[in-house]
Order: sequence, then structure tokens, then C-alpha cells
Amino acid sequence: MKAKFFFMSLFLIVGGLSWAKGKVSKCDYDISSLPVIVNKPGKWCLNKNLTYSNNKQDAITIQSNDVTIDGNSLYIKGPNNLDTVIRGIIAYDRQNITIKNIHIYGFHTGILFADSTMLAESSMYFGLDYLYNYTEPKSNNIVIKNVIVENPTLQGIHVRGNNFNIKDVHVIDVGPTRTYPHAFATGIYTVGNLCSIERNLVKLGNATGNGENVGIALYMGSGCRISNNDIVFDKWLTWGRNFGIWTKIRKGEYPLIENNSISGASYALGPFGLFRGNIATNVSCSLFVKRKHPKFENVDLGGNVAIKWIPGNGSMQGDGTCPDDIPYAESRYASNPGALSAYSVAIAWGEGGAATLVETFAWFIVAAHYKHELALKIVEGHRGYPDDVVVQAEIMAKKILSSTKLALYSEIMS
Repeated sequence: MKAKFFFMSLFLIVGGLSWAKGKVSKCDYDISSLPVIVNKPGKWCLNKNLTYSNNKQDAITIQSNDVTIDGNSLYIKGPNNLDTVIRGIIAYDRQNITIKNIHIYGFHTGILFADSTMLAESSMYFGLDYLYNYTEPKSNNIVIKNVIVENPTLQGIHVRGNNFNIKDVHVIDVGPTRTYPHAFATGIYTVGNLCSIERNLVKLGNATGNGENVGIALYMGSGCRISNNDIVFDKWLTWGRNFGIWTKIRKGEYPLIENNSISGASYALGPFGLFRGNIATNVSCSLFVKRKHPKFENVDLGGNVAIKWIPGNGSMQGDGTCPDDIPYAESRYASNPGALSAYSVAIAWGEGGAATLVETFAWFIVAAHYKHELALKIVEGHRGYPDDVVVQAEIMAKKILSSTKLALYSEIMS
């Protein structure tokens, strides 16, 4: 890990990103040690590389509006272990903030802009609808540019705000973490409107348990554009999936997703938005995530191309068979019954939407039987499943748990 870190630092220093050249503007305050509280407006600058091992307080906390953090092509290095919970740079409810020219290494989340009224960590399970929070973000006018975030254990960049711009950022090697079971590994996670996410590179592949790898996630997204990004997955997850660009909206205009390159995704794009000129290679399931919604849809504006994964093609680690293929998912449970395999079958059936509610909930019951943390929460409150579905699913789950033969699963489901 050390070798990689210093290689990336050298890459940053010699101009791997488009660092500003020429005259350097004056700094108002120096950052020469960590942790630091940024409590005054102005330009705050790193004046040397900083290593930080404290696991109790975030490295840089922004408590003022109208602030620029300029890394001067230097780095801050965190604990770099799977148990860390601290963030590199964090700000709650802030306005007019710029972060640039910095390498952030080995934190839980590299950069976090969040609302003080909600837990940013809820996004670790963003595949579960009951944890969505679509209230209007409190942060505004955020710029993050010319930044490298390397080896975050949960997320590279998390922005909850309006009027934000994330540009020329590299997010490298997200996850895994021991702080949450089944945590997602996300390169860039965003909630808000009037935004631009462009010319970024995201490389990842280390979600935890049944968590998913996600290159870029955008919720809400009215007046947003995601363009010219490169997203690369280096492995197929054993019990999760790879999502390239995930966009889910609440109301207003659709975001535009165009001219992005995605390699190694289970699903490259979707579910909702305007899509144009995106190229996906090594796709295991399909180009678009399929979701049905009475108000929203994905609109293919043309030029979107998917090249399917072929066994033995490429250098990705693991099995690239689509994990949402039902016979494949059930065969993995049959050969390895347990919490992870059962939950994977539930997720696979869940792709069928309303038509497969009974099968989906039945497999959540099976996963809960094996003490799967998320399945236990879903089953405990029924999570919106109708009572008649729950009754049928309980009967089905008992049959699944009493059977050791894959052939019987098909009989149960018929």
C-alpha cells in the first residue's frame, strides 16, 4: 500500500491532474498540522505533507462559509485501515466552498459535505429505499476539482447540496471497511440539484459482504449533468454487483448522462435520466438498470453502446456471470447455503419488481434465518410488503429451508 501511495503522490506532483500553473494566489491561513478547524472565511493552504493517525476526530473540519482549501499539490494521509471512521475533509450545512489541488489518502470518506440533520452514513445502504432522504440539501455552491482520493474505506466523495461541481477528480480503490456489514463502496455519491460531475476517473472494486460497488451515484439531479467520466471496476464481487452510474430522481428535470466510459459493470447506467453517447464494455447483466416507476423512466437519446462480458475476456478478477440470473443465484445458494448467498437470491428476485414480491420476501426470510443483518431489518418490519405477500413468502421460505435440492426451488416458485 505504501508503494502505491507514494506512486500516486508522485503522479499528483508531476502533473497527473491539471494542477493550476503560473502565479499562486496568496493564502490567508496555513494548514501545518492535523486536526484543524477551519473557522474563518478565506483561503486555507497546506504548506507540507501531513500524516494523521487519530481515529477520533476528522482531519479537516470546515465550520465557516466562503472558504477555499488549497492542497498546493500536497497530501493528507489518514489511518489507512479497515476500522477507521474519520473523514479527510468534512463540512455540514456550508456555502461557497472550494476544495482543490489535494491528495487525500486512507480515510473512511475522503471529502464529505452533509446536512447536520441526517447521518451521512445512511448512504452505505443506499440500495434500500427506506433510507433515502430527499429533503432539500442545506449546502450550496460547492466546487471540488483537481483532487485525488485514494483508499477510502467507504466513499471517495460525498456531496449533499445544490449548485455543486465535481471535476478532474481521481477516486482510487474504495473499500472495504469493517465498520459496517454489507457497506457499499462508492466513488462519488451525491444528492442535490443544479450540478456537474465531469472528467473524473473512478477505479474501485471492494464493497463489503452483500454491498455493491458504485462508480457515481446521483439522487434528485434536476439540472444536473454527468459527462466524460471514466469508471473502471477491477473485479466481480462474489455476493454483490457493480453499478457504473446510478441516477434516481424525485421530481423536476431529468439529469443528462452523456459521453461516459464504463468498464466491468453488472449494470452500466440507470435507472432514470437522459442517456446519450455512453460506452460500456465488459457488461455482465445489461446496459441499463431496469426499474418501473409511474412517473420516471430512462430515456435513451442514442449512441449508448454495451459490449457484453465474455468468459476469459479481460483481466478482471472473479466470475462475471450476472448475479441476477435466477438459476445461477439459486445454484450458488444450493452449493453454499448461508446469509450471503440467500440475500443474493433475494436481490436477484427483487429485480422483477411487483411481479416477484413473494419470491423476493421469501428469500429475505431465508437470509434472516442465517442472521443476515439487512435481511433481519427487512423481515422484522415487513418493509412495506403487503400482508398476503408476507403469508405466502413465509410458506415458501419454510419449504426452501427444508430442502437441499436445487430442483425443489423451481417447484416451490411455480
